[in-house]
Amino acid sequence: MLSDEQKILYNYLRHVSGVITYKELGERLGFHQRKIAYFMKINPFVYVVPCHRVVAKNSIGGYQFSIELKKELLDFEKNF
Repeated sequence: MLSDEQKILYNYLRHVSGVITYKELGERLGFHQRKIAYFMKINPFVYVVPCHRVVAKNSIGGYQFSIELKKELLDFEKNF
């Protein structure tokens, strides 16, 4: 079961078309960036909620599957 915060975040993120940082996303929604990172880590809807588009300020950040896959997904999306 999702918390209200997760519902807000996942719904918002479904409509993000580019890359956004944990901090930017947190500021837009009023959540701490660490909470954003945690919710990305436990995202049960990776095929619908593109958590791979959320990156750290100075790096690509983490990804629940692998950093290499995150890079591949972002590179793939750049071509569209």
